[in-house]
Amino acid sequence: MVEAIFGFLARLIWWVLIEWIGYWTGRAAITALSLGRLDVADFEHYNHKSFKPIYYYGMQRVVSSWAAIIFGQLLWFGAFVGFAVYLKLR
Repeated sequence: MVEAIFGFLARLIWWVLIEWIGYWTGRAAITALSLGRLDVADFEHYNHKSFKPIYYYGMQRVVSSWAAIIFGQLLWFGAFVGFAVYLKLR
């Protein structure tokens, strides 16, 4: 039972870290690639427009936080795969 509790807590901490890292990486990448034209929703407001990856808040286009998380996680996954391929070809 104790192993199950520790396993659950370890997975929970891992999931939270991956979400935070993905969010901040995605937020920085989206802001940089759009040259500041797109804003990213705050992490706490992930349910504001839950099914729209990009929505308007007044005149400003806003990328939802879940889209930023997915984009950031894809960037990290691509970096990992690229590094693994680089080491294999080396």
